[in-house]
Parts: sequence; C-alpha cells; structure tokens
Amino acid sequence: MIRREFTISDSLQFAARDEYSVFEWARLYIDLHPAVASMDRTVAGQEDRLRYLGVIPWPQMTPGSIPGGPGAPGRDWAVDTAAHYGITSAVYQELAEDIQTGRLESKRRVYLDDRPGELDPTLCVLDAEPILDIAERRGDGGEIIQKLLIAREVRPGQKAGAQKPKELAWEIALAILEDEARRPPRGHGRLTTLAGTVNVELTKHGLQYKNDSVRKMIESSVREWERKHPHK
Repeated sequence: MIRREFTISDSLQFAARDEYSVFEWARLYIDLHPAVASMDRTVAGQEDRLRYLGVIPWPQMTPGSIPGGPGAPGRDWAVDTAAHYGITSAVYQELAEDIQTGRLESKRRVYLDDRPGELDPTLCVLDAEPILDIAERRGDGGEIIQKLLIAREVRPGQKAGAQKPKELAWEIALAILEDEARRPPRGHGRLTTLAGTVNVELTKHGLQYKNDSVRKMIESSVREWERKHPHK
C-alpha cells in the first residue's frame, strides 16, 4: 500500500503564515507538510531540502520510498514519488530560476553559511502571489493553494462575478502599452513604472495593492507582449 508522505492532515501541527520559504511553498503546493527536512543554511541542509522536493535523488533508497523525517525518524514510507515529486520539483525549479535570474524579487534572500555569497533559493522567502500565479497557470495546486486562490479572487467589497484584479490590471497595462504617448520606454525600469501607473488606476476601482504586487500581476503578460512587439 502506498503511503502518501506527511500531509497537512497528519498529526504534525501546521501553523499558517503569510510568507514561507520557497521549499515550504513547493511542498504546500500539493498539501505536503513542510516540516520534514533540515532548515540549516548549509550545503547539507540544502541537499536535504532538494531531496524532499525531488530535485535530487535519495542515496541508497528503495525506489518509491522516502525517509519519515522528524515525524518518524529511522522509518521509511512507501510513497508515489513520481506523482508528488514531479510537481514539487517543477514548482520549485520555476521559482528558483525566477529568483536567480532576477525575474522574481524574494522578500528575503538567504545565503549558505558554509558557502558565503552563494544564494540558497530553497530558503528565500516569498509571499503567496508568485505561487498562486503558478497555480492559476498549472491548475494542479492542492487544497491549501485552492483556498488561497479563492481568498485572493474574492476580496472584501468585491462583487461576485466582478472582473478579477489580475485581469483588470493587465487590461489597464495593455491599454497603456498600446498608447505610444503613455507607454514607458523599453528597458530597465519599464515594468516598475508601468506597475505604478496601473496601480493608480486600480485604486480608482477601489482596489488597494502595493506597486510590487501589481508588478507581479502583470509581469508575465508584459514580457509576452514585449516578445510579440520587439520594437515597442
């Protein structure tokens, strides 16, 4: 019988927060409990986290099994690693690549203690927006992520059936990009400037966001628009 790895419904206590490390978000994405790996800022700790995400293989392990972690030391569980780790690995690697390339700004950047200057994406801290953007696109987030998506879409004062904030933000941004007189010049700072202008318009619709949150809402669509319009 396949034992699904420790989940939020297991006996391990889980305290909800507004921000998590990339490692924790990638596991929470499919309702896997994050309290299973070392959180040390070391190379060994990073490798432990990457194994629990399926990014690197476990050494000397029976295929399809996984160590019990702090909740069950010395005990291995049979688990469908292909199904679960395929998702956590993909989600983690997307977030890590965006942080490392500068497409995504983490709330807190974390570096390894035993390799000074080397960024550890597994421990960089994010709020919910980047992971929810991934969930909207992939459509395979677990129960926790689905609840966060619903909470994001239905904000206080927002009428049922109203246009989603992200859709409205892009609609405003697109109108600005298509207007030569209003379009910020291509190059460094364009996205930030555009997000600030869009946020002013969102405020008129009764929506309150930080400029950085608006930037994250429109970033992927802006990049796609720029690829289609290389001379604008």
